[in-house]
Amino acid sequence: METTATQFAPPFKGSSTALAELLAAFRDGARKARARGLFGAARGYALAQLAQEQKRPLVCVEPDEDAADALEKDLRFFLGNDRAVVRLPADEMLPYEGLTPDRFVAQQRLASLFRLHLGEALPVVVCSVRSLGRRVLPRSALDVRSLQISVEMEQDRDELARKLVAAGYAKVPLVEDPGTFAVRGGVFDVWSPLEAQPARLEFFGDLVEKIRAFDPQTQRTSRDLREISLCPAREIVLDDQGRRAAIATVRAAADAVETPSRQLRELIDDLSTLSQDDELFAAGLTAILPGFYPGGLSPVTEYLPKDAIWVLEDPLELERQWGDLWSGLEEAFTETRRKGELALPPDQHYLHERDVRPLLEQAQVLELSGLTLGGPEAAVGTAEIDFDLQPTATLRAEIQSHHGEDGALQPLVRRLEALRERGTAAIVACHSSAQAERARRLLLDRNLMARIVPLAEATFSANVHAHLVVGEISAGFLDPHNRIAVFSDEDIFGPRAQARKAAKRPKTFGSDGADFRDLKEGDLVVHVDHGIARYDGLTRLNVRGFAADFILLQFAGKDKLYLPVGRLRQIQKYAGGDPEKVKLDSLKSQTFQKRKARVKEELLKMAAELLDIYAARAAHQGHAYSPPD
Repeated sequence: METTATQFAPPFKGSSTALAELLAAFRDGARKARARGLFGAARGYALAQLAQEQKRPLVCVEPDEDAADALEKDLRFFLGNDRAVVRLPADEMLPYEGLTPDRFVAQQRLASLFRLHLGEALPVVVCSVRSLGRRVLPRSALDVRSLQISVEMEQDRDELARKLVAAGYAKVPLVEDPGTFAVRGGVFDVWSPLEAQPARLEFFGDLVEKIRAFDPQTQRTSRDLREISLCPAREIVLDDQGRRAAIATVRAAADAVETPSRQLRELIDDLSTLSQDDELFAAGLTAILPGFYPGGLSPVTEYLPKDAIWVLEDPLELERQWGDLWSGLEEAFTETRRKGELALPPDQHYLHERDVRPLLEQAQVLELSGLTLGGPEAAVGTAEIDFDLQPTATLRAEIQSHHGEDGALQPLVRRLEALRERGTAAIVACHSSAQAERARRLLLDRNLMARIVPLAEATFSANVHAHLVVGEISAGFLDPHNRIAVFSDEDIFGPRAQARKAAKRPKTFGSDGADFRDLKEGDLVVHVDHGIARYDGLTRLNVRGFAADFILLQFAGKDKLYLPVGRLRQIQKYAGGDPEKVKLDSLKSQTFQKRKARVKEELLKMAAELLDIYAARAAHQGHAYSPPD
């Protein structure tokens, strides 16, 4: 095989004017640009500069949800309140898995679609491959199910309650979650997925006298509002039109799998009578969701701004993610059909990469990539920009390893002094105002001037060593050419326990988890954290005003665990020895965790032995034999 000089070329050296080159490329109308060397918060910094310079929307596509969350965090830090960062989240599960998607994820998606539908000024949209591919509510359906309420407006309370139910809101005694409402005399509480807090409407007859935001924990009002917007709270809404469309879809899907007429009649009866709050029933409808809307679901691209610059993070990885998504969809759909269950084809639920490609061919595109394929000719017509940035993550290791009398923070002190001498503005992103105050005191104790300021005021000053800005970033960076250094507070104080807006995603068995259709009462199952239990069917409990369905698991000693049906993947059907001889685990003991740790240790030992065997084999001199006659 012939090699070329380019195959073994040394790593590229970034340009000292990379950011200016990036901005100039799009200012001059470049159809495509490729930027390399951006990492961590530097991506958000460069994209914020691009968005502000161009005064145009951006659509940023990341390979997965974690990468999209990180970019969203960075963009919010650098853009602040100047521009809207619109996050389109993806469902964790595919539509054929027989589970109800996380309702808070669905509400966040509906809220983002509502903002895009109204034409949010110059948005920066952040999504993953999975959320870009997922089809969504048509604009007409979103419009019909949305409401606007303002002070001094005439509004019948009973009619408002009916409209909210039709939009997927649940009526509860006390409003504590988005997508709920409560009525108490002349007071009407409602929590729109668009807002961080619920709102309290005070009526005098049919006149809306006051609207106030309130704290859902204390129920105390916090500020006055002039108006509120109410977007839909569910994607599956069983109003009259939705029921009729769903019944027609069910009949057509039933013909495709030859569903017995009795089973079909029962499902149609359920569609005609059951509530959308029935979680188990709603879970069975996910596979036919497009059928609830005449004409089906719409491509999410219909909501995206037409003049946006598209930002593609690692195009090779994006292509791989598209392929994995569609492989998973097609396999799951085939298996669902094989079992005789009702489902609509993948192309009614998701877009394919080829559906998005025409948009990209007409738009300006920025690729964030560390690889270039095909040599120089592959870059024809593409502006190539290499950034020369340095990470700041090594600071934490220096602090941990420093043992001098001058204190553990001496490496930080040296860096801040060196940056000031070079005329570089040092910014520390602190996740809270308390953390910023802590950092300020620590630096003042070491005779370093530090101030807590908004990001817009964090510019170089010879009298200031560090600007402390309240906000979060994914990872820090140093740009020596533009004379800016951005540190995360974790670079100084180390990783912290993350305060999450949503509950931490629980451990599951993934695609090997249990399936309702394969479980019978009395079957043994294995819980991912608690061990072996007996499946005792489904039961309904009332939790915070919601009627919800739970999986009942019986453990040893009459221990019981009520598992939400949405966490079905946390259990797996037992496939060991004789079920009659199996001992159930106890919720009170750690026997299962100890058993798992012991098995893990044995597996690691086995792996180490295999590595030793292969290493010895590789080190042993071999003998080459002539080819057979």
